[in-house]
Amino acid sequence: ESEAYYAYPLTLDYVVDVYFQNGTTGSMIEYPVIVDTGSSNLAVAVESCTNCESGSTGLELGWYGEDDDSGELCIDVTYGSGSWDGMMTDKVKVGFVDDSVELVDEVYLAGITSQDGFFCGGFYGILGLAYSGLTESYSTCTTSSSSGGSASGGSASGGSASG
Repeated sequence: ESEAYYAYPLTLDYVVDVYFQNGTTGSMIEYPVIVDTGSSNLAVAVESCTNCESGSTGLELGWYGEDDDSGELCIDVTYGSGSWDGMMTDKVKVGFVDDSVELVDEVYLAGITSQDGFFCGGFYGILGLAYSGLTESYSTCTTSSSSGGSASGGSASGGSASG
């Protein structure tokens, strides 16, 4: 029998394919994301992720507050295994697309810009399905993404993603 860290049995990870609108072309691009019932954030790695390695994507998404005076918003999330930092994106089309059916909505999500031990299983983000009280908050960024610096915000600890 396989065992994870601390002699706990391995958890069963559910991964689903979610479509994201790429900001540069407007086309919908499919990426697998892990489904997590212990958290409530939607996040996906973006092209500018500094260390996403196996979780790297070609998504180029605009940042919330980048073009006005409201300021960019950052998020840091830590799970039982792994963590990621990111920024709130502009509204982007996200959803599920099939040959005959398209379930898509425009939403804000977290664009993952760095990670530590989060990407380790053939997925590029996370779809948290827990109740809204578990949603991690955004905070004003301490550095700007447009200045080339590493964006960071307030600390948060999330649910039990096994990513």
